[in-house]
Order: sequence, then C-alpha cells, then structure tokens
Amino acid sequence: MAKKSFLTALLVCLAVLGAKAQNISGRVVDETDAPIPYATVVAMQLPDSTFLGGVTTDNDGRFAFDLACDLLKISFVGYEPKFVSHPKGQLGTLKMNVVSSQLQEVTIAAKRPEITSLPDRTVVGVESTLLSSSADGIDLLRKTPGLLVDGQNNLSVIGQGSPIVYINNWRVYSMDEVYNLNPQNIKSIEIIHNPSSQYEADATAIVKIVTLRRNDDFSVRLGGTVTKARRWSERAFADVTFSKDKFSSNLYYGFNGRNTHTINNEDVMGYSMMEHRAYNLSENQGHNAKLMLEYALTPKITLGLQSIDNLNNSTSLREQSTHFVGENHTDFKTETNTDGKSLRSNNTLFFNYNIDSLGQNLTKATATRTFMWARQTTHCLSETARPRFRRERNTP
Repeated sequence: MAKKSFLTALLVCLAVLGAKAQNISGRVVDETDAPIPYATVVAMQLPDSTFLGGVTTDNDGRFAFDLACDLLKISFVGYEPKFVSHPKGQLGTLKMNVVSSQLQEVTIAAKRPEITSLPDRTVVGVESTLLSSSADGIDLLRKTPGLLVDGQNNLSVIGQGSPIVYINNWRVYSMDEVYNLNPQNIKSIEIIHNPSSQYEADATAIVKIVTLRRNDDFSVRLGGTVTKARRWSERAFADVTFSKDKFSSNLYYGFNGRNTHTINNEDVMGYSMMEHRAYNLSENQGHNAKLMLEYALTPKITLGLQSIDNLNNSTSLREQSTHFVGENHTDFKTETNTDGKSLRSNNTLFFNYNIDSLGQNLTKATATRTFMWARQTTHCLSETARPRFRRERNTP
C-alpha cells in the first residue's frame, strides 16, 4: 500500500514538473514560406501579459525554449504580430502576414533591416530600411530585433536585462534623448552582448545607436506632444545640428511634464458612521540639455566634448480628511506638501579611436566631471475639529 502511494506521488510530481517546463519550438516564415530570421518571440502570462522570457529566431527562422506560458507573441518589423494561445511542444510552421498598410511582399523583403552577427555584438541596419520609418527613437527600439520596450519606455535586451544606452560615443542618461531622435538620421543599432573594458564594469549589455554623419549640414527640429490617459503628460524638444568638414556639433533641449490628480471617497464603517476622503495631486517636470562638439582628426580618430544637464522638479500634495457622522463628532484633517529638486551635470572630454577590423572602439575619457545635487522638503499640517458640548441644568 505504501509503495503504491509512493508511486502515485512520484507520478504527480513528474506531471507538475512537466507542466511547468515545456519545450516550445517552431519555425517562423513569411507569406512566401521564406524564413524570417531574428524575429522576436516573447512568452507572456495572462491576464496582465507579464513577460516571462523571449528569444529571437535563427537564420532558418527556428526558435526553441523551455518555458510554460499562456501566450506567445511573434513580431518582426513590417509584419503583423502573430499570437499563439497556450503553446505546447512543436508548433510547426508559423506564417506571418505583411501589414496591410505596408508595401508589397517583395518590397518588404527588400527593405528588411540587414542584421550582422559579430563575435561580441549584433548590428542592425536602419538606414533605408523599414526601421527608418518609425515614429520616433523609442518606436524604433521597440521594433528592433532582440530588444524589448515596455509601456513605461523601459528598455531591455532579450536574455540580458536592462542595457546601458549610447548615442554614438555618448552615454544616454535620459530616454527622452532617444525618444526625440529622428529615425531617418540613424545608421544602425549595435546590441553589444559582451561589453569590453571601454564600457562600465557593471554593464551586462550595451545598446549603441549610431547616427549618420552628414557633411556641411545644418538642421533644426522642433516637436512636442500632449496626451491625456490616466494622467496629463507633455513633451517638447528643440534639436539643432551643425556640421562642417571635420567638425560637428549638436545642441538639444527637452522638456517632459506629467500631472496626476485623484480623489477617493469611502465609507469606512459601512454604515455611514465615518467617511474618509483622500485627495492626491502630483506634478513632475524634467528639463534635459545637451551640448556635443566633435572634431575628426582622421577617419578613425575623434576628439569630443559633451555636456549633459538634467534638472527635475517634483511637487506632491496629499490631503486626507475623516468625518464622523453624528451630533457629537470629531473631524480630522491632514495635509502634506512635498517639493523635490535634483540636478545632475556630467561633462566629458574624450579621445576615440575606431578599430574597424574588430568592429569596436577604443575610447579613452581624458577628463570627466560629474556634479549632483538634490533637495526635498516636506510640510505637514494637521487639524482637529471638536464640537462644543453644553450641559443643561434641571431646576426644581
């Protein structure tokens, strides 16, 4: 009897382990049955579409991983996303369809981004491909094979987590800089899986955005958006670029503002004996400025100066009031105001030597100065309102 119970328990454990770890595989092709390499395959859990893991297809369009999930999403630029519910085992051939608003299949294939695999990195070509028609820099990264961007514009490399982002030889400290990039001025995106010693020691991966260098060019870009969803948000930017012969410069300013406003009322006791009201208001403003100067001594040697300043202002107001219903009651009210300011200034003078044969740069920063300042003040106010009691005297 005990032996039979043991075998039953063992079979149950094996079934549970098999359900948790399942080998999912398949092959992604286009409408002509040609393989789609570097398509992004993401496993998600319902109902909130939590990211569980992801891979990219190989040169033959094949993928495989051991993971149990509720939903599989397959995407590639120029094609409609494909979803597979409750995937298990071998999925066979998964055919993707061209986006209806795009060009014909032949043109789509011709304009696919050229992807090159090097020993330490993957280079995705952007110039003159479908990626160059992206709405902005964030949309471009969202469509780039091997990268994931969530709803809060947080960037991650599949299998490696959050990377450090560079635009050419300059480190990015605010994703607003990436958002305001013009995709038509981007040459390629390099996903560096094994960063060399020229980068930060704690960098697990590097995403390097390489822009096009245009000789004798002057351009001014202005833009902004105002959106209303759960909160108000505003964006505005000004970008000025000038290049002449071996000299190039860029001046950028960006503004990002967000406002939230919520009111909550609740009957705490359930019998209208005590009412609680909470009012929350928050405002956040970010100012980003960048000055970049570069001079090419030779096609491989560049001197540069970069100055980045980030100023953030935040204000929050929270009011809470409690009201006891009845003749003899006490009201409580608290108000909290919080103001915060922070400033980060980073200035770097660098020397860069490009090693074309190895596909990497040897960069040496000759002078770096970083200044950081922050302040936060909080004011609290409490009020209590009690009723006055009058005692009546009985006279004979």
